[in-house]
Amino acid sequence: MEAVTEGRWSALPVALSPAVLRALQELGFDRTTPVQ
Repeated sequence: MEAVTEGRWSALPVALSPAVLRALQELGFDRTTPVQ
């Protein structure tokens, strides 16, 4: 699996379900962030 740092949720190597994408949007997580 390749490393993902910052970007769009749609750019992840695995698609997220519509419910997860909706929850992320409601929580204000517009973009992915690096994991420490």
